[in-house]
Amino acid sequence: MPRLTPTQWDQVERAVQSSRLRRRHGLPKRSSKSVLIATFNIRKLGSADDRAAGHRKGRTPGAWHLLALACSPFDLIAVQEVQDELAGLRRLQHELKTRHRRTMKLLISDITGSQPGGSGMTERMAFLYDPRKIEHTELSSEITVDRAQVVHNLFDRRQEFARFFEAHAQALATWEKRVEVARREEKRRPSKPALKLPAFVTFIRAPHEGSFRIRPVEDADPLDFIVVNAHLLYGEHEDERLQEFLELVKWLTLRAKYADRLYAPNLLLLGDCNLETNNLVEAAATENPPAEATASAHAFLEWKIKSLNERELKSRSGADANFPLLDDHPVQGPLRTNARQSQTYDQIGLFCRDPRLPRHAENRSVSGADDRYDYGVFRFTDLLAEVLEPNAWKDAKQKQGNAAGSPFEHLEKAVRDRVIGWVGTDVSDHLPAWIRLQRPGIAQKEPA
Repeated sequence: MPRLTPTQWDQVERAVQSSRLRRRHGLPKRSSKSVLIATFNIRKLGSADDRAAGHRKGRTPGAWHLLALACSPFDLIAVQEVQDELAGLRRLQHELKTRHRRTMKLLISDITGSQPGGSGMTERMAFLYDPRKIEHTELSSEITVDRAQVVHNLFDRRQEFARFFEAHAQALATWEKRVEVARREEKRRPSKPALKLPAFVTFIRAPHEGSFRIRPVEDADPLDFIVVNAHLLYGEHEDERLQEFLELVKWLTLRAKYADRLYAPNLLLLGDCNLETNNLVEAAATENPPAEATASAHAFLEWKIKSLNERELKSRSGADANFPLLDDHPVQGPLRTNARQSQTYDQIGLFCRDPRLPRHAENRSVSGADDRYDYGVFRFTDLLAEVLEPNAWKDAKQKQGNAAGSPFEHLEKAVRDRVIGWVGTDVSDHLPAWIRLQRPGIAQKEPA
């Protein structure tokens, strides 16, 4: 698909000077009394080249500017799909400084997802953070699955895995014959059969975690977190995706029970979990929970976490869990995080003990105030559609009527495809999702 021209990017640049336009499409306003925390999968963030300069890699200058705008309000950003090459991440850091006067520090993982020198999608996880509001403390690590657990899981389910390996061997044999036929006939090489494991073994990419502190106002106690940055399995099979997500939730739930041993008392999950929320409800129906647990994705997840707390480590109390993006926002409506706005792949999850942090019940009462708890998504595909396809956007708004949420799905398919073509590889195929938390000391000084 063609990328935006310099003239079109100039039109976007002029339009985004309007704070009302930015806010209308979900980009929050900064405040000295709160912190803004985001998760953003920036597709294949590696090369720092300008595509307009004739390079095969890289992005157009306008795409770099839009990425910097999308990141500019946030005090802590978890970034996924950072490539082994760090030039692109450092360019984003530079764009934030020169265009938005944000001097951000970095915490970066090493590569995960494949062996050094091997094939496959090797990537890093990264945190960008503003040291004026956010302090990186001492912890930096990866979440891994214990070797003994992997071995025991394989042994306990050895019959399932034996059937799987036999079926996969047959599929590979058939594929090799098709490859040979394609070679002789000079046709395109067929895709290699995917591995769909019958059960969870380990994470496809090790989640990265770091400890951070939200600096307080005056002499209040700070807020300390262990922040987990994850990019979970995508693949062709929804069940496999769900298994990996639920295993990470299990890890966080059980780890949060060790309040006396945790480096920080609160856990915050930020990441591209590749979660199809409808699949959560389907899972609820197969696990025989009470009827109320099948009402929504959040209801099922709450039941799942409660079941874990009741079944394992019974002597220890659990932390409160809140996944706000699974709830419809009272003002913005349903929140979708892929560029097509059809799925909420990206997630924010709070596992907290500190009473100053928001519980699930508070999701229903957020109002969009700059100094209060809030959450949302920056729908930059909506922004581009409004600026560059104004007539189509107006029609979509009319079709939507008074319904909450984005009008993007009401655009004609050709227009939707055109917008996705502009941003999918040049900007990203994901939208940044965010949460706003009050800085320590503000709530005490200015009660709601």
